[in-house]
Amino acid sequence: MRHISYRLAWVPALAISLSLLALLTGLRDGPGESALASSAQPVVAISGQGEFGPQQVGCPSGLPWPLPVVDPDCDGFSTALETHVGTLPLCAAGLLDEWPADLNNDGVSDISDVTAEVGSFGQSVLFAGVRKDIGPEPGGDGIVDISDVSKMVGFFGQSAATYLPTC
Repeated sequence: MRHISYRLAWVPALAISLSLLALLTGLRDGPGESALASSAQPVVAISGQGEFGPQQVGCPSGLPWPLPVVDPDCDGFSTALETHVGTLPLCAAGLLDEWPADLNNDGVSDISDVTAEVGSFGQSVLFAGVRKDIGPEPGGDGIVDISDVSKMVGFFGQSAATYLPTC
């Protein structure tokens, strides 16, 4: 019973802390500017360096997330990880269950997705569900832990449909 009371205390505290961190880091573009708002159209990169490292052939430049080595839909998750969690590895946005960072399939990775992830912290995917096992690359580790939460927070406030074509 004591374990439950400790969990009830730290889960909301962790969710609030992660929300504040995401909010504060999202303001890096300056007050009044949204990290999602851009008048520029994405340009397809042939090769070269992106903001987070080497850019894949065929992926739009300027994506706000790092790309793993094998990510044909450019959504920030490898084909192996998307196969593991049951999302579509060749489709980043459009229908349901296509983007691992959007657990509730509402089109954006937001606090409801982070809260669902944090609410299962420390659980095996047998109890939490394999969809929450999004880290580490390439195929998760079978437990909802800090690697999953940190990967989810890295997509906070983003929508794959903003940057990538829908399926």
